[in-house]
Amino acid sequence: MLEVREATPADVSAIAEINVRGWQVAFRHLFPAEFLDAMDPEEREPLIEEMVRRGHPHHVAVAVEEDRVVGYVMLGPPLTEDLDASRIHEVYSLYIDPDRVGTGLGRRLMDHALEYLRVGGWDYAVLWTLRDVERTSRFYEAAGWFLDGAEKVEEIPEGNPMVEVRYRIDLH
Repeated sequence: MLEVREATPADVSAIAEINVRGWQVAFRHLFPAEFLDAMDPEEREPLIEEMVRRGHPHHVAVAVEEDRVVGYVMLGPPLTEDLDASRIHEVYSLYIDPDRVGTGLGRRLMDHALEYLRVGGWDYAVLWTLRDVERTSRFYEAAGWFLDGAEKVEEIPEGNPMVEVRYRIDLH
């Protein structure tokens, strides 16, 4: 039975592992293999643990099946200064075990995130994603998100410019 619950510090290493595996599988066509292969979940753990411990208005939830974390979603105040944090929240990341893609697990986590945002009283939410990942764009658009026109270029890794686009969803 699948359960979505708030993450605890005991979930941090599983979240980091899912994040790295997600990058390695989903973005293999976009990033240098050396960069993806060198990703280390342990390097991500301190930031994830900080997010888990922060609490409201930050929120980290995990999907658990048979006592195993199989996905997560991470939310918090917007990271860009042009957005009003009293009205807007941001989905920082949503990843599932790559072996679970296409099972509805991502949708369950998104539904959880949207319910958390609505109950929290935010007017709308945003998220950033890589422009050139069609599967991800289809997922967000099917959940009601739309491109709001904002773009930025990040060098991931250095010397490898990637265009990110911002999606938005109205919560009322």
